[in-house]
Amino acid sequence: MLQFISNIILGLVLVLSPGPAIIEVMNRGLKEGFDKSLLSVLGIMISELIWFSLIIFGLTKIASPKIQMILGIFGACFLVYLGISYLLESVKNKELKITKLKKNPILTGFLSNFLSPVNAVMWIGIIAAAINLDKSIFALSGLLWGILGSYVLVALASLLGKRIFNEKIIKIISAISGVILIIFAIIMFLRIL
Repeated sequence: MLQFISNIILGLVLVLSPGPAIIEVMNRGLKEGFDKSLLSVLGIMISELIWFSLIIFGLTKIASPKIQMILGIFGACFLVYLGISYLLESVKNKELKITKLKKNPILTGFLSNFLSPVNAVMWIGIIAAAINLDKSIFALSGLLWGILGSYVLVALASLLGKRIFNEKIIKIISAISGVILIIFAIIMFLRIL
């Protein structure tokens, strides 16, 4: 039981550092509401379950630097796409046609999380080490509960933000989010090269 609680805390702490998935949940909640933000969380959690399953079944033994590089390139490209779409939406009054993918919060949440090399490193490095310490599925599920809790907290924060901020401030937050995602992508490209 103690390991379960420790894993919940680990999951909470690991997710609350700013990254593409957190930005997606917050931005989605501010612009489209709590329910759409929770759909992004659903997509993110599907990707977390996939990572969890891959680690449980031994991905750490087969994850080569080449696979990590390919994942990093796709992830960086997706972050550039999201960043540009957030920036363009913040200066236009209507949603852009190039953002059809972004209209699906489950898919966007999934891709922003699954393709993130930061998430891959988190699972392959940090969480794999925790998994090696304890093979109990119950204890390990604490990680997923902690991760879910963190994303729901972010969705709730966006709900409060939507009530407090006017549309102009939300557009500014969206633009800042776009710039941050593009910076993440540039940093990822530089690390890959």
